[in-house]
Amino acid sequence: MLTTIVFFTFSIKLNAQTFQWGETIKIDITKNQVDAIIKKYVDKNDPKAVEEYKYSLKDIKIKKIEKYSDVTFVNDNLMWEDQQIISKDMNILESKIYCRKLKLANKNDWRVPRYDELLSIANYSKSNRVSLDKIKYIDSDKYWSISQKNDDKNKYWYVDFKNGASSFEFKNNRNSIRCVRDISKNKDDFEKKINIVIDKKQNIMWQDNLETVEHIETVTMAKVYCDTLILNGYIDWKMADIKQLQSIIDVTQKSPTIKKQFKYTKADKYWSNVSDVSNKKNHWYIDFKNGEVNTSSYDKEYLVRCLREIK
Repeated sequence: MLTTIVFFTFSIKLNAQTFQWGETIKIDITKNQVDAIIKKYVDKNDPKAVEEYKYSLKDIKIKKIEKYSDVTFVNDNLMWEDQQIISKDMNILESKIYCRKLKLANKNDWRVPRYDELLSIANYSKSNRVSLDKIKYIDSDKYWSISQKNDDKNKYWYVDFKNGASSFEFKNNRNSIRCVRDISKNKDDFEKKINIVIDKKQNIMWQDNLETVEHIETVTMAKVYCDTLILNGYIDWKMADIKQLQSIIDVTQKSPTIKKQFKYTKADKYWSNVSDVSNKKNHWYIDFKNGEVNTSSYDKEYLVRCLREIK
């Protein structure tokens, strides 16, 4: 039970009369209980006012987005540079300097994105692998990350938005750069338990037992394996998609390049359930030997790690 300070202020106009009240109350109440109270006493009794309020929120959101026309909010944690002219042909040092000097949306704390952050804006459902629809300006090109290759500090990871694959290049090579900044202090929160790892941020339960380093299958059989898996009393396991699998990469860890909470991982290739839109016989995988993302024929045999969504 959470102790919450709640300040109620309502203004409802009914039959040409306006009622207002406000009071600060210290009570033991959860957010869900607060929502239930509002739903019962406001939504039910004055649905028209509720709809008007929702529309007003949309207007406020639109105005905020228009105010920051050169940036894109991809999720709750990151603000991305999204100018019509995105800088190209920079080495790593020049990229760091560019982002450090960037002043956009009245902010000056921009930086070169990490490898996992850059992967998060790749869209594997499109044939040209452009970024998510929320980002307007992007070239089919290689974009730098600030993440170094573990065994060679002169090489840095990049994501190629022409095909969605990733690899690494020497730091003096020249690629495109898109800066990012943090807009939340919330971090990924992974918790290890017996046979599983829980991602509290995404509400995902990951399989993490001995079978994750032993079970080698084709894509078809990997799906069957996950669909029939019974683990920790749960039967609703499924195969991970490429975005979910990317979320557990950590290239700061030595091989295997996976979040440190995972106990059972082989430095090898793990299937996702996402096919290559340009060739349906190929599926996306991640090689946890180094964190590389690529495709391979669906009839090849790779490892599989299942997940279930926590509801």
